[in-house]
Amino acid sequence: MNHLYIESYKKMNREEREEALVSFTEHRENYYNLQETETFIRNYRNLFFDFSSKEDCILSFIEGEILYNSSDYRKAITLYEKSLDLKQFNFDSYNMIALCYRELADFTNSIKYFQTAYDIVKSNDNIMLKCQLLYNLATVYDSIEKYDDAEKILNEIIDLMKWSDKNSEYFGMTYSTLSAIMRKIGRRERAYEYICKAIDIFDSQNLKSRLLFAYNNLGLLNKSENYLASIEIFKKALTLAEELGDKRMVGVCLGNIAAAYREGKDFITAEKFILKSLNIFDNLENKKYLIQIYRQLAILKMEQNDAKSTYEYFLKYIELYSEISNEKKNKEVELLKLKFETQKAEDEKEIFRLKNIELKNAVKLLEKANCDLKIFNEKNIELERKNSVLAMSVTANHEINQPLATILGSISILSESLNSKLDNKELEMFNRIKKSAQNIANILKTYGEGRDFSFEDYYNKIKMIKFKK
Repeated sequence: MNHLYIESYKKMNREEREEALVSFTEHRENYYNLQETETFIRNYRNLFFDFSSKEDCILSFIEGEILYNSSDYRKAITLYEKSLDLKQFNFDSYNMIALCYRELADFTNSIKYFQTAYDIVKSNDNIMLKCQLLYNLATVYDSIEKYDDAEKILNEIIDLMKWSDKNSEYFGMTYSTLSAIMRKIGRRERAYEYICKAIDIFDSQNLKSRLLFAYNNLGLLNKSENYLASIEIFKKALTLAEELGDKRMVGVCLGNIAAAYREGKDFITAEKFILKSLNIFDNLENKKYLIQIYRQLAILKMEQNDAKSTYEYFLKYIELYSEISNEKKNKEVELLKLKFETQKAEDEKEIFRLKNIELKNAVKLLEKANCDLKIFNEKNIELERKNSVLAMSVTANHEINQPLATILGSISILSESLNSKLDNKELEMFNRIKKSAQNIANILKTYGEGRDFSFEDYYNKIKMIKFKK
């Protein structure tokens, strides 16, 4: 499928889109269509507003690749860090973060992230992957002039690859870098041995871009002892650069040729080549190399005793150096702003999360309080009903006991005076009245003393009170 064709993704469900995005990252040619890829990412985010966290991580990684290829390394780091949430991309993300820091000359962080990436794959059977990481790590140690560490790592690569193809590209790259290190620490013979091995490997595989860098290293190795030989080697590198259409390397080769002619005191020819190099880097607006060219021109004019031109080129060198320094400071300020905004957004998100937790806890407490209040109200109503019943029993005792006592007293008097005059039937009726009155007295006593009772159904939803004896 065409990974940059947004319409293809509209027909997919979320899982299919995730798989397609992973496939996108595996096709490196997509990252060279920077404008199309940027448009694709923007359309994707706008179209699928409900995309998953996995999709977000993959998109962040792709955006990081775009920014890396655009040399915007600081913003690229931020996006690569975001993609670390997806374990599948941990190795690639750590590796790319390390490369970004290397480009920014932050070698401490570069080493840290390369080592983290290597820890992920050190138990992996993919030897080339490990060699790639070790090679990148060695170049960092080379940049900070820790040549012993760099040499140790490069020899480790050679040891790892001893059972693989001796003509492997990584063998050539390793030998080329070892040669550069040997040259820097003055071990010229070893440097020459390694660079020749690298050139043989690159030449046998027709790896022109690698061969270009190897020829430049060989030229630099010969420059001080045989400048004419180094010029011929640099010219071979120049031819390769022109064939490849690599304008930056054309400028580098021209500068190297100029340096070799200056080594041989041929200042006129040296100036001719250095001005060609200046023109190329000026058109490319490559300040990194322009500053080196102005410095080289200032030294060249100083050797020619041209004080005026020396001053002019040295002044341009100082101005460009200050401009680059200011740009670097501005980028650092932008990065700090970006970090601040990112942290602010994360803090706000965390505050919102905590407030939600607090709100949920408050709702739970409120629900519990309402439940407790409901139970309390029910118990309070029950207590009020019982108090009402008890108050009625006290009232009943008070209001009924007095006439009942009169009835019982009267029955007792009548019983004594009429006892001999009543027949059996009348006596039985009289005793029944006395017994009923006594039952009423007993019931009132129960009401007066009773504290434990319940409500029971009586008739047609009417409740009655039942005292427990």
